[in-house]
Amino acid sequence: MAKKIFAIAKKALGVFFAICFAVVVVQRIKGQIPTLFNHSVFVIITDSMTPKYKPDDVILVRHVDPSKIEEGDVVTYMGVTDEYAGKVITHKVVEKPYQDENGVYHFQ
Repeated sequence: MAKKIFAIAKKALGVFFAICFAVVVVQRIKGQIPTLFNHSVFVIITDSMTPKYKPDDVILVRHVDPSKIEEGDVVTYMGVTDEYAGKVITHKVVEKPYQDENGVYHFQ
């Protein structure tokens, strides 16, 4: 009986991981940042966040409502201006974000 339960659990886990993998692959094909269960994984590529994060560190990012971000939080976001457009950026928030009249959040 225990072997049968283990076999079923093993198959279910295999199907679960296959579905997760397929979701991530489809997101990548569509040009989206892969997100699974409201989290994404990124690799730090510069030393701008040292000593907290070093190049090649892997970070797990949880998606949150921008209105909940506070001074001192570390945020990861998609750049939209100048040389940062389309690039994933990770920075420490040094001043509480504010929302402009167009509903866009600004960080410093």
